[in-house]
Amino acid sequence: MLTTRLLLALIVALPIVVGWCSYDVSQRSFGQQNPVQSTRKPPCGCYVCGSNHELFDDRDTDCAGILAEDACPVALSQMPAETRAAFCNKLKTVRKFSSFKEACPGLASICESASSELSKKRECEPPTPWQNASSSSKTSCKDIQSPHVSINQGVVSLAFCGYAVWSYVGRTSDGQVDNAFNQAYQSTLTRWVKAQIGSRICCDKFQEAIHEGRTCDPRIDVDCDGKPNGSDSMWSREVGAPLPDINIFKRAEGAPFDRFPSGLDPDDPSFMPPYDKCDCKWELTKGTLTCSPDGKQPHVYQARWRCPATGNELFTRKEAPASAPCSRP
Repeated sequence: MLTTRLLLALIVALPIVVGWCSYDVSQRSFGQQNPVQSTRKPPCGCYVCGSNHELFDDRDTDCAGILAEDACPVALSQMPAETRAAFCNKLKTVRKFSSFKEACPGLASICESASSELSKKRECEPPTPWQNASSSSKTSCKDIQSPHVSINQGVVSLAFCGYAVWSYVGRTSDGQVDNAFNQAYQSTLTRWVKAQIGSRICCDKFQEAIHEGRTCDPRIDVDCDGKPNGSDSMWSREVGAPLPDINIFKRAEGAPFDRFPSGLDPDDPSFMPPYDKCDCKWELTKGTLTCSPDGKQPHVYQARWRCPATGNELFTRKEAPASAPCSRP
């Protein structure tokens, strides 16, 4: 009888035990396959430089936990360059050091790359989409037009491919339209624009930029420098009025370069580097004009260019007959 009762008890208890075991296994398996990561908050900071931790930013919400020092570079690499640079600069200020290689080698690579990337980002202006292709470029242009300066009802206007990108009205002291001034301004503006950008506008590319908006809309920002056409200007002492500050390349600040001589257009296909060979506007870092020493040898203008996106340099040279006017300022 006792044996029979024990057997009956085991038969009743066995499914319950198996059920609990099965439930426990399924729960553990479920936890392994679906770790709670999707709701995990991002880390607040990380341990750095072999000592205490540093927060990524000043916020104290929407983040949780401090990363180990060896995990810090990976976390920083997933942040925008601006955020990385801000963290690295704050770290140098708080910890009072100037060199990551000496004081914090674990972050040297990631912090230096952030600084370099941010610097390139700041100095890179997209090339103008309407710039005519150079002689070495594979890009062709069917509709090439010159910049057009006109006076209409007292307004001096500069137009590219039929679109006004700059206008100015000269007025007398009593507010009336100054027609004589406008005539002089038209002449100065025509020479100025040719000296700044040359005389060939690729209207095919101009229209593409308007419709596709890949770089900038030239009707709003014709030279893609981030400044609206109406306020992108510089004061001219010659004419006593503002002129549009339109450029197809940049000039390195403080770099030595002679003024382009009369007749040398900056968009000359054999002088200006190919715009489609650099993701930024080319930067003129040096320009030297050498006038003919004997009246027989040609005048020579030699330029050194740098691509801000890659750091690559390129040299170009343009000659003019010795009979052409040449004078260094």
